[in-house]
Amino acid sequence: SSRAGKLPDSHRLANHPKVTVVKDLEPLLQQSDFVSIHCPLNDQTRGSFGRAQISQMKPTAFLINTSRGAICNEPELIECLQENMIAGAGLDVTTTEPPPMDSPLWELSNAYLSPHTGWRRIETRQRLVDMTADSIEAYCQAETEEQMINIVN
Repeated sequence: SSRAGKLPDSHRLANHPKVTVVKDLEPLLQQSDFVSIHCPLNDQTRGSFGRAQISQMKPTAFLINTSRGAICNEPELIECLQENMIAGAGLDVTTTEPPPMDSPLWELSNAYLSPHTGWRRIETRQRLVDMTADSIEAYCQAETEEQMINIVN
């Protein structure tokens, strides 16, 4: 969606035949298989994506939020997912991070949560994977209970 209704002429996708810029969100929600939220959190966007928007999406569509958790009205999103209004939601961000242990998001089979790592560079993610692997290896090589405690550094 674009407030201007078009991409700037200098944009590399400005005249791409498979790119359509829309002013009205409703037809975009009705036609999209994946809706991905990318906007800053401010007074205008806080809680701006909820039941009204989700109800316009296809029942086979997925919502993806990698921007800020509070952009989604989380209670309404949870209700819509519980009602299977859409196929699912991929959430790299939630209103409270991590979600409280009693949050229904943990139990919903159509909610896919990641630990707010969508923004990290591949090198950072690789380093985290390597650190995890090193910790698992240290645990596996531990011979005493004392060596198994506090091996993560």
